[in-house]
Amino acid sequence: MKKRILTCFLAFVSIVGFSQWTWQNPLPTGNGLLSGYFTGPNTGYLGDNFGTILKTIDGGASWKVLSTGSTASFRSVFFPDPNTGYAVGLESSIFKTKNGGMSWQDISVHSVQYIMSVSFLNDSVGFVVAEQGTILKTFDGGTTWNKMPCGTSQWLETITFINEREGYAAGTAGIILKTPDGGTT
Repeated sequence: MKKRILTCFLAFVSIVGFSQWTWQNPLPTGNGLLSGYFTGPNTGYLGDNFGTILKTIDGGASWKVLSTGSTASFRSVFFPDPNTGYAVGLESSIFKTKNGGMSWQDISVHSVQYIMSVSFLNDSVGFVVAEQGTILKTFDGGTTWNKMPCGTSQWLETITFINEREGYAAGTAGIILKTPDGGTT
């Protein structure tokens, strides 16, 4: 019995004592985290399910709570440059920062309810994907959004671009869409 307890204790100590992962949550909020984006090795952002953005400037050792004034679930966060960023999510939410997250502007569109992902090609051109095969594109940094044809009514969950022309969107029922021309088709 003593051997079993000692073995369990040593196993526990070796797992905890030599772990490479560092516990970060529930500090500072304890909310469920849904998305993340790093602009460099030390600066990163996380979106949570209660309208909060968390920011680190020390590679994740500590996190600061940034208020957006929203209670929406932020499903995706993206920064085309270190200062300009977007957080999107449920309740038609699109929020933009121009100062590294210190303040956020609501630029929400109300043509869709569930925005799932955001990706930008540069400071001006970006995309969001949403329910029922919706892809919205902006040419002016999010001031206006245009619906793009995509040929599906499946929910789209994520969008990403590997360069200014080639991008992918994916969603329910295994749907994968590819654009070879920067989202025009």
